[in-house]
Amino acid sequence: LATLSYAIACEDVDVVAKCELPGCPDLIDLLLRVQSHPSHAVSVAALEAWLALQDVPTAERHPDVAGPLFIRIVDLLIPRISYGASFTTWEDEGDLDPQEFAEMRRLVGDVLVSAYFLLRVRYIDQVVAAISADPTRWTVTESALFCLTSVAREVCARVKARAGGSSVAADKEATAQRLVHLVRELCGAAAEGAASRHELVLSAVCTFVGSFAPVWNVVCPPEVLLDLLSYLRNATKFPGAAAAAAKSSRQVYVGCGAGLVRVAKTGDAHNVAGNPVAACLSSTMEAALRAGNEQGMKLVAEGSARLCMQLKDGELLRQYLCLTVAPALQSLQQSLDLVRHGSDDAQMEAARQSMASCLRVIREIIRFCDDPTGLDGASHPLADVLNVLWPQLNEIVLTPSCRQHEEVLSELLNIHGQLVSVVPNLVAPHFSSLIDLVVRAYEESHLPCALDYVTAAVEAFGGNMETVESFSKLLAHLSQCTCVYLTQEKRPNECPELIKSFYEMVKRYLLFCPGALTLCSEFTTLFELAVACLDECKGERESTRATLNYLSQLIGWRSLRLSPAVNTALEAASGAIDSCVLQQGETIVKACLGALAGGAPQGLWPSYSDCLFALVSHVSPRSHSTAEGGEDLAYRWMTTVLSDDSVLGLDSGGRKMATETKSAVVRIMIGLAKKGPESKPKAKMLLADFGKMCQGHATPEVLLAYSLD
Repeated sequence: LATLSYAIACEDVDVVAKCELPGCPDLIDLLLRVQSHPSHAVSVAALEAWLALQDVPTAERHPDVAGPLFIRIVDLLIPRISYGASFTTWEDEGDLDPQEFAEMRRLVGDVLVSAYFLLRVRYIDQVVAAISADPTRWTVTESALFCLTSVAREVCARVKARAGGSSVAADKEATAQRLVHLVRELCGAAAEGAASRHELVLSAVCTFVGSFAPVWNVVCPPEVLLDLLSYLRNATKFPGAAAAAAKSSRQVYVGCGAGLVRVAKTGDAHNVAGNPVAACLSSTMEAALRAGNEQGMKLVAEGSARLCMQLKDGELLRQYLCLTVAPALQSLQQSLDLVRHGSDDAQMEAARQSMASCLRVIREIIRFCDDPTGLDGASHPLADVLNVLWPQLNEIVLTPSCRQHEEVLSELLNIHGQLVSVVPNLVAPHFSSLIDLVVRAYEESHLPCALDYVTAAVEAFGGNMETVESFSKLLAHLSQCTCVYLTQEKRPNECPELIKSFYEMVKRYLLFCPGALTLCSEFTTLFELAVACLDECKGERESTRATLNYLSQLIGWRSLRLSPAVNTALEAASGAIDSCVLQQGETIVKACLGALAGGAPQGLWPSYSDCLFALVSHVSPRSHSTAEGGEDLAYRWMTTVLSDDSVLGLDSGGRKMATETKSAVVRIMIGLAKKGPESKPKAKMLLADFGKMCQGHATPEVLLAYSLD
């Protein structure tokens, strides 16, 4: 019945919208009953009907099928999408299906947005009335708040809009007043009211507060904003609401920064600890750390840093950043003391986990403190933070049980890498000792994060000619360590993250310090290892993509837009590059064509195509004979590979590719490569069609379009 009513309504939606026939009101009433049906499959049908109805302009609808109908729909949806009164957790829930519940809430979003556009402030009034009708029913309160947050983007855009006549202005003002009144009711007496509420309601209130941050920024004075942040801070005490509270704290920090910054700039500029915004930043960070929600901690850290960076004033900014990061530094020190003096293994492991969490928080703060004004040294916003942070980072390095702990070491190196990216001049005096730490850590653990640090360092310091020799020796040592590890301890396919980080690092050498790469004693080994990884990693996405990107850019460097210094360094090494290509060219062609024929995920086809095009372009202009003569390198390599059906996966399943088709692919590919980089998009289309032909998804006729050129 539900399917039939939906089909009729959608098929004759114009007739139903105008209520031209006597049965139209009855059909709409039936759909409303379908909407409130407890069965998910039945209720969803009505949602589709309402969306179809929205495609009909309101001017072409019967008056009752516009605002009045959607008022009834919203009244039905609030209880329909609510939890059961006895709900606690999904593990203990027997009546609701979690997947159906989530899908229903996802599907109602478009209907609710349509309702808001029709009703405007009446929608807000209707939902608020549902909350006020019986505040003790937590299920209705939670679902009504969900209905509000589902239209938050549209409501915020309405309130912030400057254009519009008197009716629009009146609607904006009324909307803002209703929302402010509601948020005051929900967040008033936060400490007393929170404990008596269901955690799902707390989470919904927190989400509501964060979602409407642009509205609070327009209409709320700073003291109200601080009250909202206080509510969110108190909500983090409850596990079920901690994540939503942290996310909303970030939204308020970022969305309401103008008002908070005005308060932050008041009072004693040399002692900001007593400022209410400073106290809020510090206490919110403490609450997030106590809650222990990893994502929540990072969100609060991000929001805090972004708010601080809006201060602009250098001295004030540095003080606020110190206060913001202080709780994480204090917790880090406490964990470090426990590790150094503790004896219980479980307690020490928990302390190391806490250290890793604190380091992640500090890294997140650093990440959002990149100063756009270009200040560095003692004037950088992070200068005072680093004066306190360096000793603690050094203590961690000097503590064996921390240095040997994979997660702590990883986060420690991540923080150093972030510092290199954000404040390279402040890191420079410590760089030599840091490189020693990174090399020692890599030798002991072979963690990808050690290579990630070198990647950041090459990008920051690789342009200095004085560093070329030292960076070259560093690359040679890391290459030797990696080769020994990959041949004696693990195979490349067993450590794809290491391969990815390694070739991301080598690619940075190519782009930022090419002299160190080309002068490296292991240059040829790096090329050979990359080619071997194409086979070993067997199409694993990230490691294969990183390896292909390195090979593509090294082989096809002439077609890249590089600085004159980089071009000069690569031109000087062109003989070594040519030698590597000549030795490994056929193997690369085999890997690329085999992958395109179905040996690798389709998501990697563009990377394989880039590599093959770079290779063919590199050798084709150097040919001294025509492809028809069979002496052209690209022609010989491609023809040899294509002659082996097992490489293309055509030796089983009865699929074949005609010799003429293979020859056409080779001829067209070489022709496109000789035209230069501008033909690269068409060459990638050709290789994609080749892959489809190998898998039986296309016929040789697709090549006619290329032959016509």
